[in-house]
Amino acid sequence: MLRAAVYERDVSLNREFIESCVRSYGVVRIFENLLCYLQEGTDYEKSGAVSAFYWVAGTGNRDAAPFIREFYRLILAPNL
Repeated sequence: MLRAAVYERDVSLNREFIESCVRSYGVVRIFENLLCYLQEGTDYEKSGAVSAFYWVAGTGNRDAAPFIREFYRLILAPNL
């Protein structure tokens, strides 16, 4: 399901995939997997992970704060 969300180009449609993943596996596990896409994925997968990030970050889960910081770091300064 997460891979489907990453490969879905329509940000509105990938919401259903992401919300299902978060309900099943939790925010932390989803962020961990999205970070893997950002670090090791193709350019297409990286852009999809950023789109999927939108829906995960909006959950308001405090456990996600370190992942959100790392996600932004990778997006803004990927070579650091």
